[in-house]
Amino acid sequence: MIKDVFDTDLACERRRAVTDEKGVSFERQRDGIFVWERIKITSKEGEGSIGRPMGKYHTLHTERIDRLTSEDKKEAVNTLGAELSALLQTKKKKENSRFLFVGLGNRSLTADAVGPLCADRVRATFHIAENDARFFAALDCAKIGVIAPGVSMQTGFDTFFLLESVCHSFHPDFVIAVDSLAARDVDRLGRTVQISDTGIFPGSGVGNTKTPLTKETLGIPVIAIGVPTVTSLKAFASSLPTEKRKEDFDAAKYADMFVSPSGIDDIVKTASEIISNAVNGAIGIKM
Repeated sequence: MIKDVFDTDLACERRRAVTDEKGVSFERQRDGIFVWERIKITSKEGEGSIGRPMGKYHTLHTERIDRLTSEDKKEAVNTLGAELSALLQTKKKKENSRFLFVGLGNRSLTADAVGPLCADRVRATFHIAENDARFFAALDCAKIGVIAPGVSMQTGFDTFFLLESVCHSFHPDFVIAVDSLAARDVDRLGRTVQISDTGIFPGSGVGNTKTPLTKETLGIPVIAIGVPTVTSLKAFASSLPTEKRKEDFDAAKYADMFVSPSGIDDIVKTASEIISNAVNGAIGIKM
């Protein structure tokens, strides 16, 4: 098992922390300014080496997301939407499929606001299906409910407690959860989007783990989408060349300190727009 990796939520960074990767497949594909890294963990041995459960971890790398051109943003929406659609396959007809979108995080904290801002833009349709079947049929899309449950310091509840209650009543085919992530490499901040079919472990990248949101805990498959917006000061310092580090740097002293890049407001805003549009497209909502 990898030691001391709480400072990253990205499977692609955990993969580079080991040399022997049995039970892990990897492929890299470039398409213009976009690069996909696809990791698949296929065994318990692979779980141990990466520190994540068996499943798919697909990571899109690009330029800093807020500096993309309008055309590149559209292409990012399309490629993310296609990737998400492939993971959201159900045996039901589209109009009978149900999805629960969850925007995780704290909208009052910019670096943690990707999820709530996405929730503002994903188009809820379940209420339309319930109240106007004719209009809903014309939309030609799936049923989706949207929530932004906040964080425990605001609600007093572990997010799992709230989602479990909603899932018990709503019975979605999939939960789609979006959250801000932590990365070890500063060059990934605002430049990476990870999609996985194994659920999400809120707060794991900053050492504040809550109850996992997974098929095992909720009883429903969970697709997780995230953008790294912070890195730990400890990880940043360790990435510097030795001659640039302070000799008296005390890693333990700064273990709970995290930093974000300048322009984090624009990064979070643009990331939420791209991800929410990708989700809307994947469930059939025409923008």
